[in-house]
Amino acid sequence: MKYFFTLLILFSSIASSGFPQTQPKNPPPIPPLTHELIRDYREVLSKLLALLETFEDKHLAWRPSPGVRATREVFVHIAATNLVLPTTAGIKPPIEPKSNMEKTITDREEIRKLLLTSFDHVIEHLQSSSPAELQKPITLFGRKTSVLFMYVRLLGHCHEHLGQLIAYTRVNGLVPPWSRQQPRRTTPPSP
Repeated sequence: MKYFFTLLILFSSIASSGFPQTQPKNPPPIPPLTHELIRDYREVLSKLLALLETFEDKHLAWRPSPGVRATREVFVHIAATNLVLPTTAGIKPPIEPKSNMEKTITDREEIRKLLLTSFDHVIEHLQSSSPAELQKPITLFGRKTSVLFMYVRLLGHCHEHLGQLIAYTRVNGLVPPWSRQQPRRTTPPSP
C-alpha cells in the first residue's frame, strides 16, 4: 500500500510539472473614470427606484401642465433613452424600444423592470468597454465625439430627469426618501 501511495504522489508531481497550468484570465481592471461613471449610474438608478416607490398611482399620472411629461412618462423616457442612445455606438439594446413607450407603459412594475433593464444594459456595456473602445469616434446629435462622451452625456440626461422627478415629488407634497433621513439644519452654515 505504501508503494501505491508513493507512486501516486510521484505520478501527480510529474504530471503537474509536465503539463502547462492554465490560469483563469483575470479581467483587466476597470479604469478609474469608468468606475466612477458606473458608480454614478447605480446611484441614479437607486434614487429613481426610490422615487418610483414614493409616488402613489395618482402621482404617476400627474403632470405639471398640458404638454409636459407625466411622472410615469419621465421614468419611461429615461429608460428609453438608456436603450436608444448607446445605439449611436453600435450597441444593440436588449429590447427594442418603441416610439410610443412613454404613452403605453403605465404600470409601476413595468416601469421598474424597464428602468432596471435599461441601466443594466448601460452599465454592462460601459463596464466591458476597453479604454480604446471608449475612445472610438461616433457622431452624437450631429457632433463628432467619442463613445465615452456618449456615456457621460447619457448620465447627464439621467441626472437632468432625476432633478425633474425630485421637483415633481416636492410639488406633490412628497419628500424624496434620502431627504427624510437627513436632519434639518437649524442654523445657517458658517462662512
